[in-house]
Amino acid sequence: MGVTEHISKQFEEDLDSTRTRVLQMGGLVEAQILAATDAYMTGNAELIEQVIENDRRVNGYEVAIDGACSHIVVKRQPAASDLRLIMGISKIVTDLERSGDEAEKIARMARAIHEHGGQHAQRFPAVRHAAQVAVKMLREALDAFRDLGARPLEVDPERHDTALARTSHLPYLVSCALRAVGGEAFERGLSGPGFRDMTRLAASDPRIAGAYCRANAREVAAAWRDLREAIDRAVAGLDISG
Repeated sequence: MGVTEHISKQFEEDLDSTRTRVLQMGGLVEAQILAATDAYMTGNAELIEQVIENDRRVNGYEVAIDGACSHIVVKRQPAASDLRLIMGISKIVTDLERSGDEAEKIARMARAIHEHGGQHAQRFPAVRHAAQVAVKMLREALDAFRDLGARPLEVDPERHDTALARTSHLPYLVSCALRAVGGEAFERGLSGPGFRDMTRLAASDPRIAGAYCRANAREVAAAWRDLREAIDRAVAGLDISG
């Protein structure tokens, strides 16, 4: 086996292992959502604590997968198409971790409700239905990821780079900028959930996100100019004379 073939095989093994971890994490999050819903509906104290405790496992998966993605980028130096897949994986686990956080919040809310003598929520069947719909969507998305069954969309490289600059790369840079501007207020507890949501992307591994932005620097710069003009127009429309 030649050196190139050996490196290629190692890369595929690393990628397959990371894909498997993503699916395992997805299965855990799916179970967390269903368990949290049951806990809310029934007030089962044991189930509530189980959901809260399992959130640590969800967070552990995110850390491990982000580390694996960083390792692949640094050690394997993947080609552009593979780098897109790795970046996609990084975004997937961020969303899965966020979903896991929401499941934990539901469990904590259920505990607070039932500790204060709240009635069981069996009379709200829509809650369970909503959870089942959400889990179905999650399962279908994970199945598509597993089978790479997403509908292919043909697009020329220029349009692809332009679109990604505006919908992926620039949002990451804006998220980082917002964190830098509002970080002190956030640490003092002077921010709401909007700031937290807007700065989630800033928590991405900078080695991966930064490499992706640099690879598309020309389009990112053009997107930034358009965004700056849009913000300037919005600010100009404010009444600041008072």
